[in-house]
Amino acid sequence: MTEKLLEVDNIVLRFGGVTAINEVGFHIEPGELFAIIGPNGAGKTSIFNAISQVYRPQEGDIRWHGQSIMGTRPDSVARLGIARTFQNIELFAQMTVIENLLTGRHIQMKKSWLAGALYWGPGGAKQEELENRRRVEDIIDFLEIEQWRKHPVALLPYGFQKRVELGRALAMDPQLLLLDEPVAGMNLEETEDMARFILDVQRELGIAIILVEHDMGLVMDIADRVLAVDFGSPIAIGTPTEVQANPDVIGAYLGVEHSVGLDNA
Repeated sequence: MTEKLLEVDNIVLRFGGVTAINEVGFHIEPGELFAIIGPNGAGKTSIFNAISQVYRPQEGDIRWHGQSIMGTRPDSVARLGIARTFQNIELFAQMTVIENLLTGRHIQMKKSWLAGALYWGPGGAKQEELENRRRVEDIIDFLEIEQWRKHPVALLPYGFQKRVELGRALAMDPQLLLLDEPVAGMNLEETEDMARFILDVQRELGIAIILVEHDMGLVMDIADRVLAVDFGSPIAIGTPTEVQANPDVIGAYLGVEHSVGLDNA
């Protein structure tokens, strides 16, 4: 049997009297592209925050390679191999593309502060920095942002800023990538480019992905499996075709139970 990369086991997350996540459970296989869909306020980003351990569910369990990560610090979760992007771009606007990507390499840097102080000497940090810069240059080539590499992020078009955020997550060398609305606010051309890069991350780099996205056309085209949630509760899980035809999913999006697809949702 294939070892499950991530297992989310019936987690419950409450904020006072409000239940943000209600017994949500799913698993991720290595290399899988898994999507989570649902109306605004359905709890999708809260699920990401629970996986990242920014939020601590009161019930259930989250296991990484079979080991519980409940109570683990968020930075330690990142070191395990779980990276993420955010709904709103969270880059350092005045830093260059290269500098932003290098921040993603921080968790891979092993040299001590003393080695950093002895940058040029034996055992110094020069070689490690050069290796991390080479890794960043590979990501720049992969995401086709060479022309922006030395520009401050604030000067980049929106779609390229989204690529840089994806690149910073890739710089962490993750086994699992959490993408929170990666095409939000993009035009059609930018969306198609991002979809191509997401598929390249999955197929060429072999990185598993959990995708939260409102663009149903994108989700149905690229996801292997889909989980639909509403008011924090799971309502359907399966292939894109199965979920798209599920009456509960249709009702959640349209407010009524219809027998029509979600192609234009």
